[in-house]
Amino acid sequence: MNSPSNLNKGDTVWIVTPAKALPEKGIDEAIEILTSWGLKVKTGKNVYQKNGGFGGNDNQRKSDVQQAINDQSAKAIFMSRGGYGSVRIIDELDFEPLITNPKWIIGYSDITYFHIKLNQLNLASLHGTMPLEINYDASRAEAIEETKQLLFGTKSAFEFSGNEDNKEGFMVGEIVGGNLNIVHGNLGNINKNFWNEKILFLEEVGEEMYAVDRMLNNLKRAEVFERVQGVILGGFSSIKDTNNWFPNQSILDVLNAFFSNYKKPVALNISSGHIPGNWPLVFGENSKIKISKSKVEIMYLNGKTH
Repeated sequence: MNSPSNLNKGDTVWIVTPAKALPEKGIDEAIEILTSWGLKVKTGKNVYQKNGGFGGNDNQRKSDVQQAINDQSAKAIFMSRGGYGSVRIIDELDFEPLITNPKWIIGYSDITYFHIKLNQLNLASLHGTMPLEINYDASRAEAIEETKQLLFGTKSAFEFSGNEDNKEGFMVGEIVGGNLNIVHGNLGNINKNFWNEKILFLEEVGEEMYAVDRMLNNLKRAEVFERVQGVILGGFSSIKDTNNWFPNQSILDVLNAFFSNYKKPVALNISSGHIPGNWPLVFGENSKIKISKSKVEIMYLNGKTH
């Protein structure tokens, strides 16, 4: 994979809105914080636009993202928030400038569309906290600091809390994936060989338990779990069981049952996803991962993050 350079003080970064509209002043604190890191922050001219639920119409959102991609002086693009809308512009964007001048694209949730596209182009990307959530909320402080250290290359090894139901093991490879719903929705757009020897990360929010179970089973039918080295599961937040498909079970019970006969490493419930402690993960960069019941250790091995 082609990894972007580490950030340095004085570097230029962009904030753009590819999907859902921002609330008024929604990224003011993020701009303050990124500026305090020594970065020069540019914002798309349509970053606060509204068109229904979208952050401007498709052309406005696409134009801002493309301008940021084309900016040879910029080192990173922060997607302001997720929501919905990336799918409407992703295939209209020209990613060719990133092949010769890679830059970090940062986000999660709906931004999974960008991660999948970039990783298929052999470009690394960063699954992590977005500007709407880069603020002075104390519950987010640690994840924001971890994101800063990773981007600036001052830290390459990360340790997550373990789980007694983890399936222990050791893997070396590239993490890919993101939001379960969007990974599932892209199965028809991804060559099966893409998954070979990868390490699959999944997270989800607000879904019904049966929908999570259905999507996991469809990934299984598509040979995804067979092809990857193992699985890392992040936060599965606000998952409901409205019609009592899984009585007296938590979502962790459902996930654990699904992977009960899986013969490869599995980490459950690491701090990444739709949670305040949304720690960053580098997708598409070679990494060394050790899963035990007490902890999950990730060390990034290539690029300039070590």
